[in-house]
Amino acid sequence: MSKSINITDKDRERRRQQMTALNKSRIGKPSYNKGKHPSEITINKIRLGNLGKKSPSHSQWMKENNPQKNPKVKENTRKTMELLWQNEEYRKKALPNIVALGKRKNKKFKFTTEINKDPEFIKKRLNGLLKRPTKPEQKLIEIIQKHNFPFIYTGNGKVIIENKCPDFVDNNGSKKIIEVFGRTYHDPNKAFKEVPFHKTEQGTIEHYKKYGFSCLIIWEDEFQNEQETINKINCFLKS
Repeated sequence: MSKSINITDKDRERRRQQMTALNKSRIGKPSYNKGKHPSEITINKIRLGNLGKKSPSHSQWMKENNPQKNPKVKENTRKTMELLWQNEEYRKKALPNIVALGKRKNKKFKFTTEINKDPEFIKKRLNGLLKRPTKPEQKLIEIIQKHNFPFIYTGNGKVIIENKCPDFVDNNGSKKIIEVFGRTYHDPNKAFKEVPFHKTEQGTIEHYKKYGFSCLIIWEDEFQNEQETINKINCFLKS
């Protein structure tokens, strides 16, 4: 029979101090896994372990696990707030903050909604978050230059089509797009977790089709056979 372990406040405080000291000792030092990449075996284990699982969003998790949905917690919170609100000094301090918080939330929501529609902001965000072009994209740039294909690189945010940034767009007005996809993030059969439809090959093609563009997907592992990639682009241009 297992013994129950009682954790005292003293234990918690000691543990907190240990973690604080450990965190301070890591300041300025590189992460232990910086520059390291998981092996193919590890990647497959992670993929197989998560296959078919749908990672719940934080909002979904909170819907199911929110402590405020516990009747006892809700009742204790209500009683505590009632007692606090009876204190005139507390009300004077809290009321302006409550009003200001509501105004800030409303202002922030409007600002975020509008700025995420701004192509210039999307371009800046992409430049800040991503190092572009990626290695597969650079490989395709070399192929395009070598064979004089009519495409320019736009994966740095140069072109935005309804919140999507295509990697390559034609420069002759034929409205053709090339996207370079990695299996990890776009292939439902090889991704670590469920891939949203709009990020899949078919979803991406349908997205651009709504705006009159035809789209070719080139998978990064296809660059292992350069001639097949060249043939694929030639067929796309003739279609």
